[in-house]
Amino acid sequence: MDKSKRKELVEEYLQIKVHMGVVKITNRTNGKMYLASYPNLKNKWSTIQAQLDMGRFANLQLQKDWNAQGADDFTYEVLEQKDAGEIKDIRWEQKQLLKKWLELLQPFGESAWIDCKDRNLFARGCNGHSGGYKGRQGGWGAKLR
Repeated sequence: MDKSKRKELVEEYLQIKVHMGVVKITNRTNGKMYLASYPNLKNKWSTIQAQLDMGRFANLQLQKDWNAQGADDFTYEVLEQKDAGEIKDIRWEQKQLLKKWLELLQPFGESAWIDCKDRNLFARGCNGHSGGYKGRQGGWGAKLR
């Protein structure tokens, strides 16, 4: 490949926008939902589906339902996205967006699988345990601060 073609391809690549945001996965049968924020939403649903199909998804309760019911019983929705190139602190912004959507949708108790990657979002810790994150157990009964 000549240098001019390479330079052109690099420029095209640099122009690709990266969007961060919050997604929701919903079980159509029982209505349970999973909310999570990601720094890059490109191909995120494909990545999540592959993890679930291989039995490697971090949230074990969602994984269990996926294994029992299959992919056709689940929907994926991007609730909010922002251009990551315009954000100085993506981690902070992710937390704020996730907090906003947790407050709006109130997916707690038996109606949801809560993503517990950030224990600071929850007053009683993940899964209703005091002391925060308790491994890969999913998220039952967590509450916001």
